[in-house]
Amino acid sequence: GGSDYVTKPYSPPEVLARVTHHVRMVRMQQELAREAKRLAQLNNELVRAHGETRAVFGALGQNLLGQVLDGKYVLQAQIGSGGYAVVYRAIAMGTQQAVAVKVYRPVSEATKAARQMSRFREEEAATHRVCHPNTVAILDSGTALGGINYLVMELLKGHPLTTEMQPDQPLSLASCMEVALPLCRVLVDANRLGVVHRDIKPDNI
Repeated sequence: GGSDYVTKPYSPPEVLARVTHHVRMVRMQQELAREAKRLAQLNNELVRAHGETRAVFGALGQNLLGQVLDGKYVLQAQIGSGGYAVVYRAIAMGTQQAVAVKVYRPVSEATKAARQMSRFREEEAATHRVCHPNTVAILDSGTALGGINYLVMELLKGHPLTTEMQPDQPLSLASCMEVALPLCRVLVDANRLGVVHRDIKPDNI
């Protein structure tokens, strides 16, 4: 099982140096093994937390169906979801207008809740600032009982760009320009106002 050797006549300082090196290597390997075990535990906890979050948020999404949010919007059906929000088709009680309501996932931890509230306020302000024919109109926003943050938007009819993009069926140049030009105009307008979208993708077009 030897991994090193010295020849005779040997030098004591060389032996000590070699032994010291091997002891350090073993200690480093042991430390790396402990760190790997710790990281694996943290990863398992993260995966479990994500699973619990999805389960809780999924249950919340179902429980909100048919409810009146903030006394103003009847949530009728779930039409979309993401990592931190669910979008519902709803009816505004005052006008009977069909709208889309984006409900943000509630967070119990104080630090995360504060960060989410800050993000919500930033998105709320940004969407109100960018007023363009090719952006979704924001009609209302607020925080309902229980700390549920929400944005109310016009209800779009149509489908996302993703459904137009099929394998082995490239879009024509005319179709690409029909999508790209309005998109670029929106982004230029938003940039002029100091707003960065950060999530431009076919699902959001």
